[in-house]
Amino acid sequence: MKCLITGISGFVGGYLSRQLLEQGAVVTGLDRAGSEHHEEVRVLTCDLLDFPSLVNHVSDVAPDYVFHLAALTHPSESLRRPREFYLVNVQGTVNVLEAVRLVNPEARLLLVSSGHVYGLRNQGVIDEGCPPQPDNPYGVTKLLAESVALSYVRHLGVHAVIARPFNHSGPGRARGSC
Repeated sequence: MKCLITGISGFVGGYLSRQLLEQGAVVTGLDRAGSEHHEEVRVLTCDLLDFPSLVNHVSDVAPDYVFHLAALTHPSESLRRPREFYLVNVQGTVNVLEAVRLVNPEARLLLVSSGHVYGLRNQGVIDEGCPPQPDNPYGVTKLLAESVALSYVRHLGVHAVIARPFNHSGPGRARGSC
């Protein structure tokens, strides 16, 4: 089983790569800065906005599974840099989906969205039946990325599922990064 993780150097990428390695997967990661990682994981430098490079990497890896974790993730920062959030979180997702569609259409893709698509709610339980009401550019970009993924599933034959995790923490999480 060959797996490709975008944003592998982020908090979740390290945990995911270790779990996949324990299951016998061959893991390759993409990272904008090409940082160091587990010695059994090949990490390739790739900006998701560089579509030709991304296509080359997806072609080289030929993954069975793609875990799309890469994103700008700080809601408060999205208020200061909305354009960058829209480019990375939406166009970056379009590029990943399109690269998979063109190069390896049978691959399975997990798009990691965010509970921030629901916005802040004062009361009640939030579940998947609640309507999205994002209240910052970050939440909007994650909802748009979901819409793009659903379009690729419905109209272009890409095999993708979406997860909407809420804030999570643990060892290895950078201070102030929730």
